[in-house]
Amino acid sequence: MPVAQYQSASGSGENRSEDRVTLSKTKPSTWPVTPRLPTTGRLSHPKKPLPTRTISVDDEILLRPVTEYDQVVMWQAIDSGREYLGEYMPWLHEYPTEETHTLGFKKRLFERDNFDRTGSYVVEFQNQLAGTMGFGNPSRDNSVDVGYWLREDLRGRGIMTRCVSALINKAIVEMGIHRIVIRAANANLSSRGIPERLGFVREGTMRGTGYVNGEYMDLEIYSMLDHEWLTRSTNA
Repeated sequence: MPVAQYQSASGSGENRSEDRVTLSKTKPSTWPVTPRLPTTGRLSHPKKPLPTRTISVDDEILLRPVTEYDQVVMWQAIDSGREYLGEYMPWLHEYPTEETHTLGFKKRLFERDNFDRTGSYVVEFQNQLAGTMGFGNPSRDNSVDVGYWLREDLRGRGIMTRCVSALINKAIVEMGIHRIVIRAANANLSSRGIPERLGFVREGTMRGTGYVNGEYMDLEIYSMLDHEWLTRSTNA
């Protein structure tokens, strides 16, 4: 499944119902994480960089921070899936060779660690790299965009739906994010199916705003608010 419009540390579907998600019980970090449940529909903007910690989604899937040691295997996954991923991913043309990918990968990690507040994760499925996902910088309105890509041979197993659910839970419950946004190309039905299965609201279409392979494409915008997610989780 080519993916939502998102750029992860690498330069940076499924047809399955929702799966139960459990978060790993990791030792709290020095970064103070205090759940902030909505009372008036408004939450304060997070003051600290968003933490990227390991998330145990279930017995098959692990989300962990991207590290420098992921570069080679990530390049192999991207290069071998170039035709498939390139249909919707605007960043793929930036990495025609392993050398360009290595440079971009190191630059992105440096920027993440020193300047911005994004969170990038490797998706491990049965101990193998399956793709990446993450969130961008929180906006001044306490909203973040979530994006992802998955290897073509792993489509249809519900992997990314489970991952997105786990990441949303962390962003809303632990970090107090108010609004989660997913953008996907109109024709990318696999990617659009993820927010639709998770109960996101389709807000509308941004016409001609995605530019891939020399062509403009429409993007569908989906969103989930904190109180909607918490109500949904309580009733699940």
